[in-house]
Amino acid sequence: MKHSIFFIIITFSTSCFCQKADSLTPEELTLAFIKDYYEWNEYAFRTDRGNGSNDAEIERNYRKIIRKYCIPQKDYQGITFGSESSHHPEYEKIVTTDSKESKVIIKTHFNDPNHPYSIADWEYHFLFIKGKWLLEEVYYIAEEAKYKAL
Repeated sequence: MKHSIFFIIITFSTSCFCQKADSLTPEELTLAFIKDYYEWNEYAFRTDRGNGSNDAEIERNYRKIIRKYCIPQKDYQGITFGSESSHHPEYEKIVTTDSKESKVIIKTHFNDPNHPYSIADWEYHFLFIKGKWLLEEVYYIAEEAKYKAL
């Protein structure tokens, strides 16, 4: 009896977690992506030896982020990371949300006060597919141009 109740509780909590993840808003997903990207960048920079010895693991962890947030079969550009992450949960803030039916564009502004040269604007494009929001692309905004950044 105890094992059955335990199994039911575990199954219910796992089911609720998946439903919660599937029901996140584009704004919540954007903030979660920023956090995960930042943590990945920190890991990649810490473990990079400059000789390619950890490249496969770094890319494998990046792919996990892509699968977690993005549309299925998302093609992404080569990975880049550095001593200063392109995204940071403390310094990148949502500026606007533009919703049109099954598409949402979240605009953010990144400004690291510790590095005055670290200022950037980003767009996160989400699509509503099979009952949940998925990240289609992240764009770096430079003046009037947009550059794919995933």
